[in-house]
Amino acid sequence: MFLYANKHRIIRLLKDRPFIFVQGNHDWIWLDMLGYKNLFQLNNSSLVINNYKFYGFPNVPHMRQWNNYTEDQKFGYILDNIPTDTDILVTHVPPRHILDNTSHDQSGHFGISNLQERIKQTKIRLHLFGHVHESNGISIVNNVIYSNASRGHRIINV
Repeated sequence: MFLYANKHRIIRLLKDRPFIFVQGNHDWIWLDMLGYKNLFQLNNSSLVINNYKFYGFPNVPHMRQWNNYTEDQKFGYILDNIPTDTDILVTHVPPRHILDNTSHDQSGHFGISNLQERIKQTKIRLHLFGHVHESNGISIVNNVIYSNASRGHRIINV
């Protein structure tokens, strides 16, 4: 397994910095088994580090057979629970039409509907996510930085 085989390399890269994550549709393991002391999983929850408020959720639409699948009608409740004073949002799936282009869906997009609208109602300035491998990259929309790190890793200093 990649994580266990690379445990020491991962911990060396992190250099005791906080490792903040949400699970995704392929994540059936618990990262706390790595034994890293600054590991924080967000599961529809918040965390404050260095005066920055992080909020994250792992929920994934459209994929009934995978981990963290959530029915579309439940996303309204999930989005409403994002605190308005959040600085950094961490999700598995991007907002609809932002770094979510895919050939695996008839619509050509795989993001969460209404997530961008909810972000506009908050003070979020950075949204970190993955999931859509075809749309890896960074985009700035309405003064919010969106980062799709679905391929590779990025260590971000905040």
